[in-house]
Amino acid sequence: MDYKYLYIFINIFLIISISNIYSLPQEINYIGNFEFNILNTGITEIKANTNYNLLDIESSQEFISKNKEYWTFEILTPVFKDYFYSITLPENSIINYIHSDNNIRIYNEYNKIKISSIGQNEKINIKIQYTTDLETKSRDYISFLIVLMFFIIFGGIYYLHYRFKKNKPKKLNKIEIDELNFRQKKIIEIIKKEKFVTQNYLSKTLDIPKGSLSRNIDSLIKKEIIEKKKFGNTFKISLK
Repeated sequence: MDYKYLYIFINIFLIISISNIYSLPQEINYIGNFEFNILNTGITEIKANTNYNLLDIESSQEFISKNKEYWTFEILTPVFKDYFYSITLPENSIINYIHSDNNIRIYNEYNKIKISSIGQNEKINIKIQYTTDLETKSRDYISFLIVLMFFIIFGGIYYLHYRFKKNKPKKLNKIEIDELNFRQKKIIEIIKKEKFVTQNYLSKTLDIPKGSLSRNIDSLIKKEIIEKKKFGNTFKISLK
């Protein structure tokens, strides 16, 4: 037997075997100490001391998603031999739900909700859905503005309608006109033309004594056809 060929064969076999052993994936013992600080913008600031490269970064937007006013923070990693993490939500946040396979602690610090966990030989797995009080106040403020605008518009329409109705000259029917004397009819004609007049203006225009004018004006006021209001040293007279 040729031992030379046997020696070569054994060496080749050993080289192939050793190569296969080193080519097998080696289990990595991940360790890490993490501080996740979530900003109002959805960016997560990270302070990490770890050999897990995917979390050995300063900031990321990959852990946050948003649906309407609801924010969701989610992390899932391979198994860590040892880990500690803390998550700080934005100020005045409200948690809607939280799910985690880790043993977590929730507490409040400086008006911010914090979630922390420490463990061994398990994955970091946590999902948090939350809203911010700022968004809630903003939504309530928008609702308030909508209601306020409705009342302003409705109030404006009512006010204009009231003013128009108030300022609209009274239409006198034929019976009311027939019941008036000549001077009263002339007074109404002048007021219709001028919108409003003073008692002095009527006295000069109609050329009648002030006593007679006053009696006719008082009669029209009693019949609720005209009204008289103080205007400086005289009175302003208009149709009611």
